[in-house]
Amino acid sequence: MKKVLLKTLFVGSFFSVLLPAFPGEVEMAKEQLTQQLVLLEQISKHVQRPHLSRVAVLRASLRRVEESLTEKGLGHSVTIREYQNLIVAFRYSKAFFARARSEIIAKEIDEVLAIAETTANARGFDDSPYTQITASIYSQMHKLFIQLEEVTGNEELKTELAKIRVPMGEVIALGKQGDRLKTFIHAIPLYQRVKSLYPDFDSVGFSDPAFDVSLEIQGLNEFFSEFSQLEDLSYQEMAVIVKLLLDRDPETIALLEEVAANATDDDKELLVKIIQLLKEEAR
Repeated sequence: MKKVLLKTLFVGSFFSVLLPAFPGEVEMAKEQLTQQLVLLEQISKHVQRPHLSRVAVLRASLRRVEESLTEKGLGHSVTIREYQNLIVAFRYSKAFFARARSEIIAKEIDEVLAIAETTANARGFDDSPYTQITASIYSQMHKLFIQLEEVTGNEELKTELAKIRVPMGEVIALGKQGDRLKTFIHAIPLYQRVKSLYPDFDSVGFSDPAFDVSLEIQGLNEFFSEFSQLEDLSYQEMAVIVKLLLDRDPETIALLEEVAANATDDDKELLVKIIQLLKEEAR
């Protein structure tokens, strides 16, 4: 995983690839960021000096998102992280806005917070105690899969993309309930199945319309690995978690066997060990 992640980051930074987005999505995101910056500028004119520092922090966070959105794209891991930081910053600024509130800027405060909540929902946050980053990552990837199916000339890849979209939909549904262990465990086989497509992605030429799309899919998949800390789990720990949450479900073991059959050599050994442990526990 680490080698793939480093490769993904290297390619993304070396070529400064502008990742694709869907019609109107980037424009809407930029408009929301710009509107929040305008509102904070108006608010800053009517708050006391001690409150200006918090406004400055929020404005700086907005600009970091705006910069990453422009340079890297909406689905890039850096942009996702900057959005997370922005959402957290606004979530923990509600008390500040309550203190700074006055009749003069009440409307602006309400509007800037409303946009923040809209952004949080769109990027995978809601009012539940769990974040929904997994759902956000794979929802974006689901759209990219459809886009890749439309532009690739590789018929075998098209077939595999269509197959993977089914379990991906299941992970998205689970992810909307929150980033919990159950979500991660269902997402682990999905991560591996997407990773098995990397050799096909690597064969795509830089000038091919599928290049940017496949690169973003790979980047999102590796961001999930980083976010869920798959790198920090031993195969024993992964097996134990699967056993506890899925109760040694035979269908899950069968799915892992299918993934192992298509995995790269480095991952196949790991998956075979996981499957062996699961089968031993199921006896």
